[in-house]
Amino acid sequence: MNTKRVPHYAMTLGGYRTSLSYPVLSSHSYLPREERLKIGITDGMMRVSVGMENTEDLVNDFMQALEVFGK
Repeated sequence: MNTKRVPHYAMTLGGYRTSLSYPVLSSHSYLPREERLKIGITDGMMRVSVGMENTEDLVNDFMQALEVFGK
């Protein structure tokens, strides 16, 4: 997540900026792994709450992040 530029990590999804959250450590941290997997919350899942930034900037940032994590 350190390669991103526009989105920021956030525990809350309220606001106008694009934010990322990691359900395993935030919204669904109270559930055992087996229960999370049953409802589709995988260890690699990130939630994106898209804000009001320039769409092209967001797409470029996510493409760059996918290239880094795809290695």
